Amino acid sequence: MSKKLIATSIALVVILSVAIWIITVIRINKYEKNLSAIELADSEAELSAAHEHLLNLYDTSSKKVLFFKDLVEANYNQTKSFKEVGPIFYYFLKNEDDYFQARIIDPDGKELLKVENMYNSVSIYENKYLEDKSNRYYVQKTLRLKKGQIFVSNIDLNIENNIIETPYRPTVRFFTKLFDADNNLLGIVGLNLNAATWLNGIGSKNINILNNVSEIFYNENNKNELYTKSSVDLTEKDGNGNPIYNVKKITIAGMSDWTLYTTMHSPEVHRKIKVNKKNTVYFSIFLNLGLLFFMFTIHNLYYKNKHISSLNNAINLRLEERNTLLKEIHHRVKNNLQVITSLLNLQSRYIQDEDVKSMLKYSQYRIKSMALLHESLYRSDDLSKINYADYLKQLVNGLIISMKGSTNKITLDLEVDEIYFNIDTSIPLGLIINELVTNSLKYAFSDNIGTITISLKKQANNSFLLHIGDNGKGFPKTVKFRDTDTLGLKLVHKLVLQLNGNIEKDNLQTGTTFIITFQEIQELS
Repeated sequence: MSKKLIATSIALVVILSVAIWIITVIRINKYEKNLSAIELADSEAELSAAHEHLLNLYDTSSKKVLFFKDLVEANYNQTKSFKEVGPIFYYFLKNEDDYFQARIIDPDGKELLKVENMYNSVSIYENKYLEDKSNRYYVQKTLRLKKGQIFVSNIDLNIENNIIETPYRPTVRFFTKLFDADNNLLGIVGLNLNAATWLNGIGSKNINILNNVSEIFYNENNKNELYTKSSVDLTEKDGNGNPIYNVKKITIAGMSDWTLYTTMHSPEVHRKIKVNKKNTVYFSIFLNLGLLFFMFTIHNLYYKNKHISSLNNAINLRLEERNTLLKEIHHRVKNNLQVITSLLNLQSRYIQDEDVKSMLKYSQYRIKSMALLHESLYRSDDLSKINYADYLKQLVNGLIISMKGSTNKITLDLEVDEIYFNIDTSIPLGLIINELVTNSLKYAFSDNIGTITISLKKQANNSFLLHIGDNGKGFPKTVKFRDTDTLGLKLVHKLVLQLNGNIEKDNLQTGTTFIITFQEIQELS
């Protein structure tokens, strides 16, 4: 018996020693992974702060351009000339270091007025020095905009007389159209922003910024590389397969495409990983030596393991029972919601007021969207997540048939990534989509012919982008979608806020299209 116990103890020591070293390797790898995660989080914070900075500065410049538009139009309507605007531009550039040029250009691309701050000296150009800018992309694109829209250029270098200006002056241009009192096009007005001054406000030496053709426009560590093509491979990975760079691609106003990136592996992180590896190995060696002094307790471990195994079996049984109960709960919730829908349907038969009947009808649609979620859950193997592509297909097709009949000619264009949401996110998102699709079916298609388009994509920053709209007759110009008395759109705005999101109406698309960005709500339990 003693020999058998000794042999068993030795075998257990060997097994435990192997386990200790496996755990050691796991701990070393996990520590490295956690450090990388922390570094990634810091990097994400830096990129997000830089992104927010750029957006705020864009917003400020856009407001200034619109202010000058109104000012120039008012002045022109009084004097039928742009001459009196020159002194206004002069004093603006005199007091605004961020901008170096203000211009008015006619519809043919000829400069009508040009005021420039050159080496801290502001000048109003004479007519003989005004240039033809008709071949400039920012002029051509601005002239294609709708009234009130603003064109934002990419970051590039300022060009005068078809030659890149030296010393280099990185530039972002903001332009918008000018109209007279009779709504005739007068031309365009714009400001040239000194991007170097603008970008220096980011305040991080770890941030690098590339324009839309990968030219370097911000790099605190190596300013000699500015305004040249970047040679950095942003997809490069280290020896462990981890990305070396954290990259964030941003679009300003749907026009200007920039790339922000940071390096991920700093020397300090490598030093910490090395120290942790050394300390963990020493601790594991000490632990193995300690096992030799506890060999006589090995036989107790066998009984403890046996007890633990019994507990694990009991836990697994409890988990199976829990899953069964959860499925039954979801099934009953779905049935109860269907009962409520049926009760509302019965109640509507006794109501003569068509507006009230309509309110009950659309309440039924909302309840059905929630019932469908619970049905998807209890039919799924995973009770915590919902396949949102399958859910949206059933929801929208059901709405189309319910509102337009089975012989309708309305098609659904659905493009959804493989996305799974928890129920806390699925319900408000489903209600948002239910409201917007219902509005499309109710108002957009006068002849019951058209297309409803839904696109749901996951973004790189762990947020989601939803495009939803139709190709119908469009949103009424008399209605402001952010300030409306309708219950449906009010509900949409509140639900978007619940998802920590933002909703915008895409005025560039035919019909009515909304762009919604949001985040998944984290479950508390």
